[in-house]
Amino acid sequence: MQHDFETFLQMNEKRIYFQIQRLNIHYADYDEYYTEGMLALWQAYKEFDDTKGNIGTFINYKIRFKLLDLLRKKVRTQEKDTHYIEEVKKQLTNGNHTRHTNIPLLDLTDEIIRKTYIYHEEFWKTIQSKLTENQWKWVKYFIIAELSIKEIMELENVSADAVKGWGRAVKEKLHHEEIRKMLNELSEY
Repeated sequence: MQHDFETFLQMNEKRIYFQIQRLNIHYADYDEYYTEGMLALWQAYKEFDDTKGNIGTFINYKIRFKLLDLLRKKVRTQEKDTHYIEEVKKQLTNGNHTRHTNIPLLDLTDEIIRKTYIYHEEFWKTIQSKLTENQWKWVKYFIIAELSIKEIMELENVSADAVKGWGRAVKEKLHHEEIRKMLNELSEY
């Protein structure tokens, strides 16, 4: 080549802009793609053989495919990141969410809840036998799993007043003298 690279760049810089625009590259990524285009232009400057054909076609080819390679690489990276984030979310929340608040649903196989329940299994079974189904749900969710009233409300698709009512009923039942004695005996073990 007869020209130095500075002159060559000035003569062909518009080709970089054209290819960036043609590929609909977002403005935020413009600098990165422009730099990649300059690198492709440098490679074209070094590799072109005058005897093989038109330099304009060769430059356009080099720039376009260099930019496409970068674009594909970014898309692959973004897909991997998205997949990784989804997998982490699944591991953290078991993939289950309530409809309205996106709060993770209670997973009764969760290690902490199972250990708490199994360690005091006789105690919890005795309490469960004295309660209705809804009252037991309140104990299971509010006391064992330590969920808030709002979370219980979302899980069971009931009002906050209903959940609070279950809790009041549980407290009333557990305040009876004979049940308190029995529970104190069980908790001493």
